[in-house]
Amino acid sequence: MTAPAVTGQAALPAETVVRLLRRAARMPSLRQKYAPWLARCPEAVSLTELPTLTQAELSQALGELDHEHASRSGSYLCASGGPIGAPTLSLMPADLFGADIATAWQPVTRGDVLANLFSPGQLWPAHQLASSIATAAGATVLPVTGLLTGPNLAAWLDYLQARGATALAAPPATLAQVLRHCASTGRRPACLAKLVWIGDELDVLAAGQALAGLPDAQVWGLYAPAQTGAVGWNGPACDPGTVHPLAYQHVEVVDGAVLVTSTHQRCLSPVLRYQLGAAGRFADCPCGASLPALRITSRTDSSFKFCGQLVSAAEIARLAREVADVAEARVVLRAPGNEAEELEIQVLRGPVPRPWLTDRVRRHVLTGHIALSQLPCDRPEALRITITTGRTLWAL
Repeated sequence: MTAPAVTGQAALPAETVVRLLRRAARMPSLRQKYAPWLARCPEAVSLTELPTLTQAELSQALGELDHEHASRSGSYLCASGGPIGAPTLSLMPADLFGADIATAWQPVTRGDVLANLFSPGQLWPAHQLASSIATAAGATVLPVTGLLTGPNLAAWLDYLQARGATALAAPPATLAQVLRHCASTGRRPACLAKLVWIGDELDVLAAGQALAGLPDAQVWGLYAPAQTGAVGWNGPACDPGTVHPLAYQHVEVVDGAVLVTSTHQRCLSPVLRYQLGAAGRFADCPCGASLPALRITSRTDSSFKFCGQLVSAAEIARLAREVADVAEARVVLRAPGNEAEELEIQVLRGPVPRPWLTDRVRRHVLTGHIALSQLPCDRPEALRITITTGRTLWAL
């Protein structure tokens, strides 16, 4: 029996639920799913009685969009993960709700200079989102993208210092690299006064490293899963493991699983009781906010964090099995969250494999998976392929 939904927000009015149903039913693949509720009287429709929406269903629906009519003011169609043939899609207005987010979450203000290290080429528009929020708050953006890594890190920190940077926005893995460098060198550049992360997985580790190494730094986080856009925010006074849902993101917890419904009038995706793939609960936050915060506790699917990217073990194994001469494959994550982090794909080969199986598997997985294609070029050893000759097929 399904447990009742728990939410830290007020229940959605019936007219809002009907509007969201009609928006979702415009997609051919979702029309039949929601037809029984659209046929009822609007006053009788309740959000919690609607079926949940899976990642596969939402991706299919977004693939059916008539882009000419989806938005009259431009939009972003993004793919942040999954195999290239069946990516994890999201569709958002061109401003990515930056101004709306900035009314609740302002990591930078007028007079700040934000060094934006997110890469604009990663398909998920974290770079554009960070810049949109910063400019809405009146700050200046310094788009350094992903260059602040590798052997030139010290020189780039000098550059940011000379340009007057007062804040740094970057993926959690990049923030961790910068923090390790500063801890080993004793540097305290001004851009580390405010550290901003945006991602599809809460990164308590990066926040902990910042607080331990830079006790005066402000750590700001925006929890932004791929298909929903930004769901909630975290500030310096918050518990690093919690986020406060944005006003237009209605969040429920059912049987421990987190569901999100996007209610914004300008929302283009039919996000209606969407299964986020995360488990969580509502909890009080030390920041003193009146509404409870959402605490993410684990995943409900096979996804995990690797080199700052949220990836699915099932998707990676499926890609490996597409390679000729691969009988079975499974994925093992080693040393998660530190510098020696490694993803191993263990491959059971066929009886008479052709040459170069290791290279063929590696190339197919890297070129076929959107998130893994973004692996840092200075850590090619982070992905390892192991070939075995056993006769028993594994169960993933």
